[in-house]
Amino acid sequence: MSYMKAHLETVEEAIDKAGYNPRAFAIYLNNFNTSLEEWEDHTSDFEQAYAGSYDSRTDFTYELVSMTGLLEGVSDTISQYFDYESYGRDLFIGGEYWEEDGFYFRSY
Repeated sequence: MSYMKAHLETVEEAIDKAGYNPRAFAIYLNNFNTSLEEWEDHTSDFEQAYAGSYDSRTDFTYELVSMTGLLEGVSDTISQYFDYESYGRDLFIGGEYWEEDGFYFRSY
């Protein structure tokens, strides 16, 4: 095993021990052209940005709408017409969120 591979595995283990998803953290840092070794300097930003892992944008949107209470107080008769796919698409077109490899992040 090469030194670099062993070093990256050690960093990933440290990220995992700290309670973060190493793959999600690596994707987040890569998006900002930041080295994985600098992960400890970015934990607060990652915590604010990371929204979770989902199978699809629609699954993410369902969870987001539920967590934020967007349709709270709206009758079931009306809320059944809410278009989760379109709303999710607009969140990403508008740049509020971004996704890579099933990991979702808020843009700041």
